[in-house]
Amino acid sequence: MNCKGFQLLLLLLTLYNVAGETIVGYKRSNFTIADIEKIAVQTSSPCPDFSSNETPSYLKDKDGKDFVACEYQYFCHKNEPCLLFNTTSSLTSALGKNDKVHGYYTYNSLTPTEKIIPLSCSEVQLKEGHCSTESCSSNTDCFSNKCVNNVCMVNSDAPAYVCKTTKENNQLKVKCLLAYQETCNNDAECGDNSTCGIDKVCIIKPKVNDENNKRFPL
Repeated sequence: MNCKGFQLLLLLLTLYNVAGETIVGYKRSNFTIADIEKIAVQTSSPCPDFSSNETPSYLKDKDGKDFVACEYQYFCHKNEPCLLFNTTSSLTSALGKNDKVHGYYTYNSLTPTEKIIPLSCSEVQLKEGHCSTESCSSNTDCFSNKCVNNVCMVNSDAPAYVCKTTKENNQLKVKCLLAYQETCNNDAECGDNSTCGIDKVCIIKPKVNDENNKRFPL
């Protein structure tokens, strides 16, 4: 498949909607964390094939400040090839009054019969009702390679990292940090604009709407 054909397929998979759920696609890459963090971030269109979108996107840094650049969203384990996702949005979404984040299946853009749940839950957050995932039936259904009682759980032997474009000291870079629900020591270790919570796991704090005080996903 040529470059334009692949980008079209990615777009269709991103926009395709089944029963109200957006389908997110990924493709397997040869990049490791070390390769990704060496990427020279591009700010002009078209973005390269190894980015998440064809055009630059409006993004936010760790402090919530806006900037425009190509997004490079990868999920990785250390010293292993990473998955490139075809969305510039976070794969987390807050649901309900408990700020629950739900891990859902994503699909291989080149082999749609292959699917995986990139997000997992920590034991403590699952027990507290703050995390859930779609039902898994085997370890291979989960990026963490750990399916317990039909829920994808974080794997302390293979923590997940999320890599995204950020801006630090006026410098654009792709940074790989601990993914949602992974064990952390401080905020600086957590990626995807998450923070290290009191349970020492990376969590997403939902935004509050001033008009109706309802909670919305980051």
